[in-house]
Amino acid sequence: MQFNVVGVLERDWELERIGAALGQAMGGAGGVLLVEGPAGIGKTTLGLAAVDAARSRGMRVLRAAGRELERDFPYGVVRQLLDPVLRGAELPDRERLLEGAGAASAALGIVPIDAAPSEFAALHGLYWLVANLSDEQPTLIVVDDAHWADVASLRFLSFLVPRLIELPVLLFLCARPDEWQPGTLFAGTASDAASRPLVPSPLTNEACALLVRTRLEGPVDDALCAACHAATGGNPFLLRALLDELGDNRDKPGGVSAGHVLAMGPRMVTRAIVTRLDRLSRDARPLAAALAVLGDGASIEELGALAGLSASEVRRAAGELARMSIVTGEDGLRFAHPIVRNAVYADLVPEERDRLHRAAAVVLEAAGAAAERVAAQLLVVDPAGDGLVCVTLRRAAEIARASGASHSAVAYLRRALAEPCPEDQRAELLVELGEAEYLVDGRAALAHLQQALALTVDPRRYAQIASRLGWLLTLAGRPEAAVATAEQALTRLGDRDLDLLRSLQATILTAGYHDPSLASVCDPVAERLRGPSLMTAWAPGGSGHFCCPMRIGATSRLGSSPPRRNGCSRTGC
Repeated sequence: MQFNVVGVLERDWELERIGAALGQAMGGAGGVLLVEGPAGIGKTTLGLAAVDAARSRGMRVLRAAGRELERDFPYGVVRQLLDPVLRGAELPDRERLLEGAGAASAALGIVPIDAAPSEFAALHGLYWLVANLSDEQPTLIVVDDAHWADVASLRFLSFLVPRLIELPVLLFLCARPDEWQPGTLFAGTASDAASRPLVPSPLTNEACALLVRTRLEGPVDDALCAACHAATGGNPFLLRALLDELGDNRDKPGGVSAGHVLAMGPRMVTRAIVTRLDRLSRDARPLAAALAVLGDGASIEELGALAGLSASEVRRAAGELARMSIVTGEDGLRFAHPIVRNAVYADLVPEERDRLHRAAAVVLEAAGAAAERVAAQLLVVDPAGDGLVCVTLRRAAEIARASGASHSAVAYLRRALAEPCPEDQRAELLVELGEAEYLVDGRAALAHLQQALALTVDPRRYAQIASRLGWLLTLAGRPEAAVATAEQALTRLGDRDLDLLRSLQATILTAGYHDPSLASVCDPVAERLRGPSLMTAWAPGGSGHFCCPMRIGATSRLGSSPPRRNGCSRTGC
């Protein structure tokens, strides 16, 4: 079957594969379709074809798109997929969908922070939510521009992929192969799991000629058709943009000649998108710039506040942009294609971008938007010593950590540290960053906790940080440094806090268990733990005996007794 539509022409094989995959999912054997190709090759169009086919078969459709400015918005793509279902469900239906999937609520931001589960629990809960949805109805999950998806969402998709074989679910992903974030789990998993990869080819000369003759009025010679193919490389989106530009220039001398087209080239095609804004009213360009900064799906009120336009002016300008194929009103105001958005955004000078992102953060904050949306704007502005920036980014990091999105929390806190934040908050910010980095970048976590310790004066807070740092140093294979850190904290703490004293003593004993050569340092700690009071004043050095953390109370030196049944060689264990 031939489809005489730009982006679907010459896609019979891909459409057949989509149909077959949907049929298998309907039969209960889910899977993955990964569509890879450069911008404008027709990935989104194939996704839309999959959506239409799924709906015609009675399947549920969940859709989302990665957004370049929201890569650090934890579970942003997952929320796009699942929020509409949960928000639109009646309370009994929502409770039924969340049965066995309660931990998913944290990732979706619908439970308090202190109720958040571990990352694994959140991923497992999200899986059960998808499973519950598919029990009701076979499901198609479409993620466009997956290369821009946030890390937390990619981790969930990676978690979901090997489990799809047991579900009536087809996961349909569109991505640019050269723009996957390095180090993410899903980049490799997707290639392994997607046994039905789709790689759309550029349009042939024949298809390009057919489209040129269909779109342009009057006689069109072979030279013009060949020039259009050469200028766009057969890329369907660039071809459509070129034909729009030629249509606007058809009354100009030489405006539709082969020579004019070849002189334009692919870069001139994207540049023409921005040039067309100059032909519209004075409100069109600021609206397009506001949409490029705020992102697809921004509300009329948010766009108007950022662009300095009233609601009626926004709607009027949006209509103009839609007629010029720059935006579409489907699912809220959004650009017709990421290429268009990138062209508009790239046209902004750096100073204007910075100003618009700062203003967007203020607009979103005033509108009560999620802290992550506000933070996404602040991540891309230049540091200016703004304390409010630090406050917002730290709040967003707290939410991210609560939902198990450590990568996003680290991004927020590193940016807050670069602001820089007020000096009296720097130590606490370093602690928050070090704790967030624990599962992401252990070496950086050590460095930042050590910096926080150096800035801390209060003995109790110093002991708390030292305890965390000591455990991390031990895990990093540096038990001697862990003991030294704990000893210094004990000296400062004195007898002020029993719980902190125990924590620091446990740090020393654990370090000693990992390095028996530290027995002379650890033995006095074990002696004190056997004494009548744990509040004995701390004094480094001394004599006594050491026991591993398996059981405190041993009386022998390291290695002086044969192994016991529980694996410890110390007497009494």
